[in-house]
Amino acid sequence: MIPVPSRLRALLPSARGIRLVCTWFLLSRLAIYAVGVVGAATFLHQRTLTTAHHDAINPAVTWHQWDALWYEYIARHGYTPGPNSPSAAAAAFFPLYPAIVGALLTIVPGVSFFWMATIVSNVCSLLALLLMARIAESRGGIDAVTRLLVVVLTAAGSFYLSIPYAEGLLLLLVVVTTLLSDCGRYRASALAAGLGAVTKPQGAALLFVPVVGFFRRSRGFSRLTRAAQLAVVVGIAAVPIVIYLIVLTRAAGSPLAFAGGQAFWDNTTPYPLKAVVGLVQFPNWLSGWLHGAVWAVYVGLLVRYWRRLSLEQALFCAGVLLVSTMQESFHGAYRYVVILAPLFFAIAEDEDARVRTAVVAFNLVLAVIMILAFVTHNRLVV
Repeated sequence: MIPVPSRLRALLPSARGIRLVCTWFLLSRLAIYAVGVVGAATFLHQRTLTTAHHDAINPAVTWHQWDALWYEYIARHGYTPGPNSPSAAAAAFFPLYPAIVGALLTIVPGVSFFWMATIVSNVCSLLALLLMARIAESRGGIDAVTRLLVVVLTAAGSFYLSIPYAEGLLLLLVVVTTLLSDCGRYRASALAAGLGAVTKPQGAALLFVPVVGFFRRSRGFSRLTRAAQLAVVVGIAAVPIVIYLIVLTRAAGSPLAFAGGQAFWDNTTPYPLKAVVGLVQFPNWLSGWLHGAVWAVYVGLLVRYWRRLSLEQALFCAGVLLVSTMQESFHGAYRYVVILAPLFFAIAEDEDARVRTAVVAFNLVLAVIMILAFVTHNRLVV
């Protein structure tokens, strides 16, 4: 048996907890894969107008769609314009996830993007779940781990944690940022938050965690010391963001190309709560109402559990939900909420099991719908 360093062992749940996490993770991935196979083999793909038939069992065919194609482009070419992928469109996708996958592909060039990206997503997601299980077990034992895993892995968007999307990486950064902040390691937490901010737009809300966390817990310092240390925390968080803006300027001609890239997706003027306005402007968009309902459910859950969360965690969750409304309609709300780790803890720890049961049932039904929509390239999924 390989010995585990004591510091690493302190971050992991018990042996029983590790087995529980791995079992739940594997079984949930197999269930998602099975639904995807049935959907791809049974229903028409909206672009090809055919069914996958024998190709449905190949994950690289079934799941390599939508944003995964853009991540592949960035991993291979950066933000440099290509014949079929203008830099303005690619710039709408943040760089950390495709950069990691791209770096690994240079080390192991024989592996396809899909499988390398899938490995990265699954490793990040599993690490995040192990860290979360350690926290849950310290609070309420092995039963608390089970409740948490049920809430997280039955979430409608949890299938994004295992395919070439950035959600698995961002979930890991959310957990790491929160954990470091709770331990008083604000500079390391700030670095993790900065990395989250260049993973997805919702990751910018992570900056609340080290900044507000430090501000709340540093009241015993002198004003000068407090201001100086806060400036250091903010500066560290800004480093990945500044590097990203420099790279974007050189490749796409503007540090704000990520905002300009939204025009490619018919979202020229993003602003908070724009999706709410979109419900009035586009009342016939079924996806807008469906995704808006998911968003409203999680807003309600955040209101319910606000007092259970620390201020920085509550602000992070609110920030994610607010950033998710900056499009012309609600898009991907069920996917974005999968990174709300603090809220998952609160749901799992609720003494009223009826709320947890209702959340799980709602997500299971929605998960089947969205998996079928994803593998058949139905716009309902976005």
